[in-house]
Amino acid sequence: MADWRTGMAHSERKVVIEHIVSILQKYSHEPREALVKKALDLEKTVFQRTPSKDAYLEIIGKRLDTYEEHTRARISQRKAEQEAQRAQNDAAQRQQREAQERMRLQQAEMNKQRQQLREIEEQARAKQLQQQRAQEAAAREAARKAQIQAMQGLGSQSAGASQQTALATQQKTALQTQLESTIRRVETELVQLHGDVQKIRLQMSQNLDETQRVAAVRAVQARMTRMEVLNKKKQQLQNLKGLPADRQVEFLKQARLKRQMEGASGATQTVAQ
Repeated sequence: MADWRTGMAHSERKVVIEHIVSILQKYSHEPREALVKKALDLEKTVFQRTPSKDAYLEIIGKRLDTYEEHTRARISQRKAEQEAQRAQNDAAQRQQREAQERMRLQQAEMNKQRQQLREIEEQARAKQLQQQRAQEAAAREAARKAQIQAMQGLGSQSAGASQQTALATQQKTALQTQLESTIRRVETELVQLHGDVQKIRLQMSQNLDETQRVAAVRAVQARMTRMEVLNKKKQQLQNLKGLPADRQVEFLKQARLKRQMEGASGATQTVAQ
């Protein structure tokens, strides 16, 4: 019995090879020469190993079907992976945009809070200054009236005694007003220092480098120290306010003498000058 291979024309094999090449070209970007070589290798192997022409055609058909199935599966998997990567990238970009928007809103809120804090501090300082000026004007007017009445003189001892009593009362009132004015000035500075500390601490909550953070900490410590000194001074003035008038005058005389010896001066010492 003759071998089936001898009866198969070369043109038939060429048709099979071209069919294999056409299938490979659908899924590959390789040059045609490389695909032709693969088709020749496949056709030659099957041609040499199959017992009949029908088996030859069937095996090549199955090989090509398997190749297309596996190739489509790989393409589908690659597309799915690309879609997943694209979705992951989109999600990451969306999260980044949302984080940037949150940061922008937080920064805007912090700026708004700082502005509100500045406005509150400015209003408090303006109110304290207005009260301070009004009290100082009242103290000056009371002292002026007391001086005028002291210079007028009275015609009798009883009238003189009455005048002295009235003068002492007015001087005490002026002294009390002056003490209150000084206390107000101390309180005004305390309010300003407290506002400074709040602003510095708000800045410290942001991202500062080491030099800026050290400077901020020192600034807070300096203001806290000043506030401690002012609180003690305020307590002293309030204690002095509760003393009798003669004790107040004597205390202020001693304080003035001490300052003259030490060469000291300051806003909280105005009442003794």
